[in-house]
Amino acid sequence: MTDKLKLEISDEIAIRIQSMNKWFGSFHVLRDINLTVNRGERIVVCGPSGSGKSTLIRCINALEEHQSGQIVVDGTELTSDIKNIDRFTDNELTDQMYLFKNIFLKNFLNIEMNSSIDDLISITMSNLKKHPWLNCHFDYERRNLILNEHQSITAIDYQDMKKGPIGIDMAGILIDHYYQCDDDSIRNSLKYFSNKINHKYSGEELHEFLTYGCLQRNMRILGTLTNLYLIHNRTYRLKDLPMIFSNLVAMIPDELNIKEDITDKVQSLLLKRISEI
Repeated sequence: MTDKLKLEISDEIAIRIQSMNKWFGSFHVLRDINLTVNRGERIVVCGPSGSGKSTLIRCINALEEHQSGQIVVDGTELTSDIKNIDRFTDNELTDQMYLFKNIFLKNFLNIEMNSSIDDLISITMSNLKKHPWLNCHFDYERRNLILNEHQSITAIDYQDMKKGPIGIDMAGILIDHYYQCDDDSIRNSLKYFSNKINHKYSGEELHEFLTYGCLQRNMRILGTLTNLYLIHNRTYRLKDLPMIFSNLVAMIPDELNIKEDITDKVQSLLLKRISEI
């Protein structure tokens, strides 16, 4: 058994990084990175939050540009041009939000909502189209890999593979699923970010991006997680649904007049439904 589990590491180089640097605006996130990984070798990249672990992997996957240095994967040098990455269509982003209405509300909670949900989705999509679009970090993680009916590994949440509105990415960074979002703290972070990188967008404009990015993201996640439960009996993270929903409601602009209605219909029923699982 031990011999079967032993890794076979060849002399062939699978990944070679030389003097690679990556910036986000004026922030030097990856500095003079040098790394060689042979085929069959397994390594661990560790460090504190924000140290650049995910960014390094994304550069190796050509999901992020590196501004200087060299990355060679399987003998092919990766250039800094990621313009050919697919872009989400309006229909794809809209369909993701309709998981909230059709799966989370209707199938999981047995709630029929009026056209106010359709209006919320339509307004959110209209605002997302105004955002800068870029290849975003989104939510692509190991937990989003499952075995399909053919026993092959399948990505159930493949957001990292396409360009999308920046607000969705910002929501993933600043609005946690485990804590109630704090609007004052969020605004301070966005103001700092805008000043730090000398961005052309003000803190208020970034907050607008984040607002509608959060609405899209949280509606998608609520629908996706409950769909996984209903189809695959996958209970992982169902306990997080109340906070995800609470932060969704918190970010709905007051002028949309849907907060009170959706909170009254969903909150207590959601807690009861989860307690029964």
